[in-house]
Amino acid sequence: KKDYFNTPAPDLTHSYSYNGRGELAADAMSRGGTYSYVYDNIGNRVTSREGSGASAAAYTANSLNQYTAITREEEA
Repeated sequence: KKDYFNTPAPDLTHSYSYNGRGELAADAMSRGGTYSYVYDNIGNRVTSREGSGASAAAYTANSLNQYTAITREEEA
């Protein structure tokens, strides 16, 4: 899937990739830059990462599958 933003000729596009369960796995931007996402077995996002070598954000969920914390890991 691609999104285009408010211009007659798109100057920025996002290309989305999904895993086998239909969860957003990656977002690549036409000007450079990527985001990637990892999920647990029940679909809670566990980590997200901006760029290939960047630090990750770790997500913590409670027993109701509600996010209770997002922790930024140190730079790799």
